[in-house]
Amino acid sequence: MTNQRKKTNRKYQFDPLSYSSLYFFVSDSVRAHIKKERDKQFKETEWKRSARRELFNLLSEIQKNFIPPQTSNENDLRALSLNKQIAIKTEIKSTLESLQSLIDFGVYKLSKKDELYKENVNSILNEETEDRKRLEELRKVRKAKFLERISKESKLVLESRENQRLEAERERKRLNDEESKEESRFYFPSDRKLVDCGLIPPTSRFTTT
Repeated sequence: MTNQRKKTNRKYQFDPLSYSSLYFFVSDSVRAHIKKERDKQFKETEWKRSARRELFNLLSEIQKNFIPPQTSNENDLRALSLNKQIAIKTEIKSTLESLQSLIDFGVYKLSKKDELYKENVNSILNEETEDRKRLEELRKVRKAKFLERISKESKLVLESRENQRLEAERERKRLNDEESKEESRFYFPSDRKLVDCGLIPPTSRFTTT
């Protein structure tokens, strides 16, 4: 009880009004300044929050519509398809960036005066040519890597299918050999002729008495 009474009846040693009569004016100014800065930061970071919301909604939609793969082969095929889509989108993005740079350069030429354009046109054209060369070289390197990776993956898939086909043929041949051995053991030559003619079922076995 004494501790609670001390807390409720506590008096602060510092009295702002006795120190300065402008305390309320200063405190209101500080609060207004803090609110202004917070609102400014809130507006400046609005695009980040919007981007996070869009990313969260996109991931939620993908997670809701995601169907887990049933086999490892299906998972590998999905990964291969996604890699192809990423490569195509990357190529499209680089092409669009090149086109955007050309459009920006055209807008720049129209917005500048003739004198400035005549003075800087040679350097700008040289830079544009060099940029095009670099982009073309980079595009060729990406294309070569992409085609090489696709060829390797296609070769692996073809080899896997060929191995599966050979394995199936070997298994079929083994079963046929086993059936032939079994028929040679349990059927007489005349019985095999009757089976071929359909007079007796192929599952019947005759033994010597």
